[in-house]
Amino acid sequence: PGVPSVWPAATPTASQPGSGAASSPTQSPSAQAGQCSLASIVFSLFTSQPEYGPHQQPRFEVYAVSTAPGTCSMAYGASLVRIAVTWQGQVIWDSAACQGPAATTANFAQGVPQVATVTWNRQAADPACAGSAPAAANGTFQAVAMADGRSTPVLSFKLLR
Repeated sequence: PGVPSVWPAATPTASQPGSGAASSPTQSPSAQAGQCSLASIVFSLFTSQPEYGPHQQPRFEVYAVSTAPGTCSMAYGASLVRIAVTWQGQVIWDSAACQGPAATTANFAQGVPQVATVTWNRQAADPACAGSAPAAANGTFQAVAMADGRSTPVLSFKLLR
């Protein structure tokens, strides 16, 4: 995997994709015993490889790790994570337009990651999954993961045609 990107407390800027993100469950610091507090979960964005050949599909992995002692649980999965891919400053794919598998309850232990995987088919021909790479698109692309009003730093990867 690439270099991890930790979710900052800042909200996404206006230049990032619009509304419609799948939201993650918000937990207060005084959540019921056994439920994770969102404040104690650190998210990181990775690509499965730094460069993809002409027929390879980019795969994004969002790791969620609890920093709290003990164990807790919360809903987590690809449907709660929004990935936006940009090329030359334009959003060309947004996973929020895709129907992913439903989130399930994940059990977290301090320092042990839970992983949500999102794959982009590069074409996105399915009407339920809007956006596609222009035919001439190759080179460096950027991805960002978003949830609950926060986003990861931009992660770069390459697509070859």
